[in-house]
Amino acid sequence: MAILGFIAFGIIKIIPKMLEKIISQNKDYELKKALQIDSYYRESGTSVLQEIMMEWTVLATDFDAMGKTNAKQIRQLIQKTIGYASENTIKLTSQFFQYMYLHSDDESVGTKGIVYLSMIVASLKKDFTGENIEPIEILKMTLKDFSDGKKMYKNYINEINQSIQ
Repeated sequence: MAILGFIAFGIIKIIPKMLEKIISQNKDYELKKALQIDSYYRESGTSVLQEIMMEWTVLATDFDAMGKTNAKQIRQLIQKTIGYASENTIKLTSQFFQYMYLHSDDESVGTKGIVYLSMIVASLKKDFTGENIEPIEILKMTLKDFSDGKKMYKNYINEINQSIQ
């Protein structure tokens, strides 16, 4: 009886430690996997990601650039964005193009479109450098009349953030 009690006590002590070790190994594996994926994209895609960020930055800061860009260039930019950008950036990009497809005849498309572009650039900045910048800061740099529409821009940013959740 004492031997069975000793074995039962040993099993009760060992099982939680084994489960803890298994859980720890799984977490470790997931972390290492995420780091490996991140490392792969940073090593193989750094110049491509930088190029993508710069192309989107041009669109966000030069308001005539979208009109000068042909369909093939946009398609290539979309393909590179899908290939190298984060999930958040891809969501923003898809929302931006859906918005443009549906509202291209509206007069207000320009303002909200600029907000989308600033959000895409901010998201790419995080993808490329790991730094968080607020899209509103990009808008401050590119819009002369920023203070006149500050509240509207913030509302658009909140609306867009809610739509990608």
